[in-house]
Amino acid sequence: MKDRRLTDPERLVMGVFWDADRPLSASELIRLAVDATWSENHYFKILRSLEKDGFIQVRSLERKGTRYARQFAACISKEEYVARIMKMEELPRKTLAKIALSFVGEDVLRMSAGEREALISELQEMLERYKNEGDGE
Repeated sequence: MKDRRLTDPERLVMGVFWDADRPLSASELIRLAVDATWSENHYFKILRSLEKDGFIQVRSLERKGTRYARQFAACISKEEYVARIMKMEELPRKTLAKIALSFVGEDVLRMSAGEREALISELQEMLERYKNEGDGE
């Protein structure tokens, strides 16, 4: 996969894949991409670019009447993409905690006690996985 930023149209298309969380045919993608009013050819151009650079891949073929439609799926999650961008920006790892806190920010104040506990639990699990990876486990 190429280390590059997605263009705005590519990011919109990838957003459809990320939200759907399943393989999509080009016709399904066009139907779900309600924020875009591009021609069908433009969608195909974007799909070719994303496939060429390894952001999506053909997962299966689906029969549609007498034709077969390719089903595409994302090869990278939204979170993985954002992490790659951060690495491309060469942000030091020590800023990760600060970035995470800036995402949560004032939202923590609006969370219920249960939501805060769930967030803390999720963060603790992530830290444990990180520690275990560092130990070579």
